[in-house]
Order: sequence, then structure tokens, then C-alpha cells
Amino acid sequence: MASGVDAIVNLPSPRKEILITSTRGTHSPQMSEMAILPKLSLSRKFPQIIRNQDKGIWERWPAELLY
Repeated sequence: MASGVDAIVNLPSPRKEILITSTRGTHSPQMSEMAILPKLSLSRKFPQIIRNQDKGIWERWPAELLY
């Protein structure tokens, strides 16, 4: 939502010497990591691990792999 210039490039401007650029493609690595994060978190039962830590419970279970 914050990258790109399509919404502002055609607006009237009193100063034509202002350079407008975009940041297209700069968020690709972050987005791919954010797509993987919930998958790993849920497959490895991370929310349950945090709840158990808060209660002082050290339960073990086999880790599931993502394919």
C-alpha cells in the first residue's frame, strides 16, 4: 500500500523539479518470510510451546515437517 506512484504521479504539482520514485519489489523477501512464518509456527505448535512455558510445563512431542 505504501509503494508505487500511480496514485500521485498525475496530481497537479506547482513544482515539476520534484523527483517521484517507487520502491517496487523491495518487500518481496519480507512477504515470503511472513508467508512461511505462520506455517512453521502452527506446524511446530509454537503457540502451545509459549503457553506451556508460561505454565512451567516442558512437554515434548514429535516435530512435524513442512513439505
